[in-house]
Amino acid sequence: MPERVSMEIRVSVIVPIYNAEKYLRRSLDSLIGQTLPGVQIVAVDDGSTDGSSAILEEYVRNYPDRFVTMRQENAGQAVARNRAIPLCQGEYTGFMDADDYAKPDMFEKLYTQATAVYADYVSCGYTDFCVKNGEEKMEKQVIPPACKDCKDLYVDTYVVPLMHLYRTDLLQEAGVLFPEGLIYEDTAFYINMIPHLGKVTYVNEALACRMRHANSTMTNITPDRVRNIFGVMNCVNDYYKNNRLLTDNYKDYKEYTCTRILLGSNMDRISQVDDGEQRKALINETFDYLEKFYPNYKNNRLMKSDCSNKNKILRLLSRSNCIVYVWVLRIKNMIKGQYE
Repeated sequence: MPERVSMEIRVSVIVPIYNAEKYLRRSLDSLIGQTLPGVQIVAVDDGSTDGSSAILEEYVRNYPDRFVTMRQENAGQAVARNRAIPLCQGEYTGFMDADDYAKPDMFEKLYTQATAVYADYVSCGYTDFCVKNGEEKMEKQVIPPACKDCKDLYVDTYVVPLMHLYRTDLLQEAGVLFPEGLIYEDTAFYINMIPHLGKVTYVNEALACRMRHANSTMTNITPDRVRNIFGVMNCVNDYYKNNRLLTDNYKDYKEYTCTRILLGSNMDRISQVDDGEQRKALINETFDYLEKFYPNYKNNRLMKSDCSNKNKILRLLSRSNCIVYVWVLRIKNMIKGQYE
């Protein structure tokens, strides 16, 4: 059984760890060094085979009051996060991968903002870093628009876990889990949590730092990996159906969010598949899915009311012209270059 910490805990941060020895010290140091007192680290060693386990043990020895730890056979970060959620003791709970890190005042700013308005949820921006030519380089900074209502989270969808902080008792009572055995599981967790949120708020700064790698699930694109999004979408559809959330309050918003994912980030991933016939097959599978679950998505009131260039493009996409669209995305990604 994991040991419980004794300090007064304000924020718990769940850290799944798998073979992350190159970056783990920086990640843990960024949490240990937070300006907010009372940051608990709930670390799950997901069967690491490198030096990660020894590094974690060293930190637990040096900071025994800061850690709750457990070890499992390698089962993936979804399983690790799900097993860690019941162990969190802070007022709020966040997530961080073992190669990501936080600015020193990240959780102080998030916690202060959340408690000032009695929020169920608070978010911030983040900075993407990638490795090119052996050096870490900043790729982009992401600062989401103002989040003042939970339905804003459907419209501006940012599923990266490290930018979110949830009220712990609400998170534990809701029972929303990361779907296990799937890639892109963050998407289902994020969308399924939204109906449970009341007051939401945000900090308009990029306080988290995310590392991108060529061998990560986000950059190593194969047809089978791309198809995981359909399983993720099924998890969302089933959750809303089983919990009777397909009312006017949520139906249009869920449809809008899922459609934009299937035609947006999903098409970007399809563009990175090397074989042209497989790209075409994935495009057809995507439109098969849309026709089955969201046949009227082009008339979705949110899709029609948002006149952004992206939505205009997405509404024009079809099976035939999407092949050209995916080629444009592919050329853009080739120019941009790959991570090491």
